[in-house]
Amino acid sequence: MEQPDIVVQLIDTYFVDVEIILSELTSYSDFPNVDFSKLALLANKVKEKSSW
Repeated sequence: MEQPDIVVQLIDTYFVDVEIILSELTSYSDFPNVDFSKLALLANKVKEKSSW
């Protein structure tokens, strides 16, 4: 029954990682001079995490 635990851990890790990235994304978008290349990199990180 270890497999369900691994799946739960992966899901928990995914949510923590994506929450951190989204927080960074939000903070960058609040800057007066938005660096869209940084926003794109962060958005790609979320996309990569979501395509496991």
